[in-house]
Amino acid sequence: MERYYEAELKGIQQDIILMAEKAIFNTRRVLELFEKRDRDICRQIIAEDEEIDQLELKIDQAAVQYMTLYQPVSVDVRLIAMAIKTTHDIERIGDEASSIAKRMLRLFERDELPGDNRSEMLGIPEATSIALAMLKDAVDAFIEKDVAKCHSVVDRDAEVDSLNHENFEGFLERLTSERDNAEALMELVLISKSIERIADHAKNIAREVVYYVTGEELRHSGKGPSRSERGVQG
Repeated sequence: MERYYEAELKGIQQDIILMAEKAIFNTRRVLELFEKRDRDICRQIIAEDEEIDQLELKIDQAAVQYMTLYQPVSVDVRLIAMAIKTTHDIERIGDEASSIAKRMLRLFERDELPGDNRSEMLGIPEATSIALAMLKDAVDAFIEKDVAKCHSVVDRDAEVDSLNHENFEGFLERLTSERDNAEALMELVLISKSIERIADHAKNIAREVVYYVTGEELRHSGKGPSRSERGVQG
């Protein structure tokens, strides 16, 4: 018969997966938003972010309660540590998706979004596709305890960083000839930055999964910027 604390651990794992699935759904909706230019999608993304916030609170409370009531073995301690850190990253992904939706909604309402041609958004849709794939793979890696998949997620973050840099340079160049469209272009710069941050959070999740599965700490191993460095490198 399953012991009570094992059921609690499974409950925490299931809530992490549920929370991550909601973040994946919202990120996928962001990509759909760029394609369809639909105000309703903006509002749905913003509304659904609240569910992600509530799941973070639930998981944090369950994790603290578990550590308080039981004497977990090392692998369980790693799961709890990963849960607390990972839910923060997932919550931030939800926030970034909501921020993008709000910026797009402002552009719609002011009728300032560039034309329907995807090239007007430069590399934003491509970066979003990569960030979404990274997030999905990070969650799959947690479910499957697949360390190799985690390392693949970490490696792909550089692609999104490069696209964000190209977007910044491209929008900056357009500012010189499109001064009347300056506010819209700056919104797109910030949207691109939000996509980069989603990829950063997906990378962090992958690193935490490696720690959970193997006990190996990647944040200060030289394998990409650490969590503490994100404020410097974005």
